Amino acid sequence: MLQIETQPTRDAVRTVQPVPIMDRLRSIALVTTLVVGIPLTLAWFVFVGWVALWLLRSAATLL
Repeated sequence: MLQIETQPTRDAVRTVQPVPIMDRLRSIALVTTLVVGIPLTLAWFVFVGWVALWLLRSAATLL
C-alpha cells in the first residue's frame, strides 16, 4: 500500500523572512515614479508639441 507523508520534513519547511522596510519603500518609490512619471512625461511632450504647432501657425498667419 502506498502512503503519502502529509507532514513536511524539517528540510522542506522554510521560514519566511520579513522584507526589510527600506526594500519595501524602495519598491514603492519605483512603482510610484513609473505610474506618475511616465504619464507626466508623455503629457509634457504633447504640450510642447502643441505649443510648437501653435507658434508655427501663428507665424504662418503673420506672413
